[in-house]
Amino acid sequence: MLGIVLGEIKGRVMAKQETILYLEDDDFPGFNLSFWVGVGGLNERGDVMLIQALFNFIADGHEISRTGLPSAARLPVLTGILDGRTIEAITAFQLRWMKQLLPSFAGKVFPLPAGYRMKSLSDKAPMLHMLNVMARDSTGGPSNPLPKAMLKAFPELLPLIRP
Repeated sequence: MLGIVLGEIKGRVMAKQETILYLEDDDFPGFNLSFWVGVGGLNERGDVMLIQALFNFIADGHEISRTGLPSAARLPVLTGILDGRTIEAITAFQLRWMKQLLPSFAGKVFPLPAGYRMKSLSDKAPMLHMLNVMARDSTGGPSNPLPKAMLKAFPELLPLIRP
C-alpha cells in the first residue's frame, strides 16, 4: 500500500491510493474505495468523486464507448455527490463489460477485496479493478503513474488528499 489517503471527513477515511495487484509482475499504483458507491451506499464524498473522476479520465484517454455511455455529454460531473449521471455511468459500464466483470449489484461499485489479483486476462474482475486498469491505460505509460496523472487532470481531488 502506498499510504496516501484521499480526504478525511469527520474522522472517516475516504478513497485511498493503493497498489493494484494485476497480472504477475504488473502491479501498479491506483485507487480503492473506503465504502461502496451507488444506490443505498454510504457514498462518501471522496469515494463518489473518485468514481466520477475515473469515468472522466477513462473517457478522455479512450473512446467514450469504453465507459458504456452513449456520449461524453452523459459523463458525471465531479461533485462528490451521487447523482443520476453517476448512477447511469456505473450501470452503463456494468452493462458494457458484463461478460468481463464479476457478478455484482447493478449500479453499485464495491471496494476491491484485500489481496485480489487477476491471474490471467480471461479472469473476471471486480468493477473497480477494471476501472483502475482502464484508467492506468489512459495515462500514457509507466512514467506517468495513475494517481499523479489523475490529480493533474482533476485538481478538484487535490483538497481531498491528506499528506
